[in-house]
Amino acid sequence: MPTFELIELSKGRGNLNDIDNTFAYSNNSVFVAVVLAYKLGATEINIYGADFNTHAAFNGNMLLATLDDFKKLFDFLKEKGIKITVSKGSKLNQILSQNFE
Repeated sequence: MPTFELIELSKGRGNLNDIDNTFAYSNNSVFVAVVLAYKLGATEINIYGADFNTHAAFNGNMLLATLDDFKKLFDFLKEKGIKITVSKGSKLNQILSQNFE
């Protein structure tokens, strides 16, 4: 019989206020994976293959909201001393280079 652990999501998308007790989330699994890595004690997080360039859900305002969620998360992690790297070509690099609008 498989075992699993139910995770409690934070109240509201992109909410980092209670990240140590709940799982912050956005509209994609990459965001939750980064939060999980943080919770497991990672000091360096490499995001590979999450380009956000061609998926139908990541366009227009939805893409901007997603990038905003990641910007808040990356800023939080940077304050904690966690290094974030993103594969070349990903829209997430806009955040790391501070060219996000």
